[in-house]
Amino acid sequence: MKRLNTNKLFYGKYSYKLIWVSPIANWFRGADLPYIRETLDSLQRQYNQEKQTLLKIHLWAKTINISLKDLHYAQIMYSALCRNKNYRVRVEGKTMIIYAEQVDWLLELIEKLGNTVEELWEPNTLIQPNTVIMTPKMTGWEYRLTFKGKIPDEFKRWALKNSDKIRIGPTLRDIIKTETYSYAHGLYFYVKNEKTISLVSLMLGNSISRIDKIIVEEQNE
Repeated sequence: MKRLNTNKLFYGKYSYKLIWVSPIANWFRGADLPYIRETLDSLQRQYNQEKQTLLKIHLWAKTINISLKDLHYAQIMYSALCRNKNYRVRVEGKTMIIYAEQVDWLLELIEKLGNTVEELWEPNTLIQPNTVIMTPKMTGWEYRLTFKGKIPDEFKRWALKNSDKIRIGPTLRDIIKTETYSYAHGLYFYVKNEKTISLVSLMLGNSISRIDKIIVEEQNE
């Protein structure tokens, strides 16, 4: 299992992220606990009746084989979700991601789920809302501003003339240089101080979705 550094709050709330792999991870989509219980119980009944080492799930034109160990791990995950609160679940194929505010129950899960857990993300220090932890290469830059929707033309013109006051990535730079395209939702740039924030806020208005304070910290690569 990899242990990696969290440098910002996931979804603006969660400090920790656990990645678990299971052939039946899709059943946990949306963390619908009654549905999960029903489907796990159906597999358990299948085993009780047939005593087979491989259980079968029929999905459309294919059949998925589930081992008893897979079922056991899924039951452990279900129980953990029932006992805890303040988490969020996302499923991508056979991968389930848990975002959590507390780490203790995730560490217990890791002990029980073994090598089916691929990653645990955790911060080195307490992360406050609207902060992002970055490496020392960002020393001197105090804030990160994230766009919402389109970039006003006034800001484009200003950014091209004041490259010393902001730091932008290549994708955003290309958009700023393009006269006919302005959509930059989710992209961000960096500024050095609150004075610059006040200045760009006048030009951007509602085009800013969030402002994060940068915390510079040594990080493990």
